[in-house]
Amino acid sequence: MPTVKQFERHLVAAGFPGARVRNTAASLIGGQVLPLSEKRGPAPEKLKPKHVADWGIALCLNEPLRNLANATQNYSTLKSPDGDRAGDAIAAILENFGKAKSQIQDGVKDSRSLRVAAREMNKRVVIDTSFPSITIATETPNGVKETRYGPIQDQPSSFIRVLHTCTISGHTLAHLAKALYDDATA
Repeated sequence: MPTVKQFERHLVAAGFPGARVRNTAASLIGGQVLPLSEKRGPAPEKLKPKHVADWGIALCLNEPLRNLANATQNYSTLKSPDGDRAGDAIAAILENFGKAKSQIQDGVKDSRSLRVAAREMNKRVVIDTSFPSITIATETPNGVKETRYGPIQDQPSSFIRVLHTCTISGHTLAHLAKALYDDATA
């Protein structure tokens, strides 16, 4: 798995502005959300799926850099009605893509991991940047299935307000997972 420095280019390739990626990384490292990848010694800390999930959340938030680590932790720990945390759910999506990638490399044509990853491509993570809420939506043959994380979980907010959201598609998550699990950056 790559270090923070090695992974920055993949976030830029996914469409996030380069300066924002670098500044967000510095803020999250300072807030101990991301590992310090340039620590002294021969083995710098590597990124894990949870780190990439939190970094993706942070890139979507419209917070000053000094508050970004705390805001990221607040969003990442939002809970669904089942008690699952948003950051863990996004990390699980990345892990599912990682399992499928290794099976594809091993020549497996059909497996549970590959079917799960195919379903993950139909997901999107919608982060409400003005109200602490994350929705993971899955396109199914029967319509959209949504899992909401945050204080209002059963339905969209009933009060009238302007929504400011950031969406991370399943395709983007697959791209990031491929980079995370790529042996060349290890």
